[in-house]
Amino acid sequence: MPVDEARRHALYTKLEQVLGADEAETFMQLTPPTEWTELATHQDLANLETRLGARIDGLEADLRASEARLIGELHRLLRLQTIWLIGAIFTLAALILTAAKFL
Repeated sequence: MPVDEARRHALYTKLEQVLGADEAETFMQLTPPTEWTELATHQDLANLETRLGARIDGLEADLRASEARLIGELHRLLRLQTIWLIGAIFTLAALILTAAKFL
């Protein structure tokens, strides 16, 4: 049977009568306000750690793959920019040489 607040308060009142207020307060602080089956065990925490570790590993792999794609795209764009700049420099040099011949 689940323990509700009314039952916890009744227990506290009885403990206060039998043991005293300080001892009753100490006892109530040491007992969980929920059912024992709802508390996490060491095994529950170990399983959670394993699941979170696997999830983090997956996210790290996704991040590395995204980083590799971005680096590849950056290299491609820098190569394209370099080709365009070299072409522009040669075109400008040709225009300057042509203009110099006419002056």
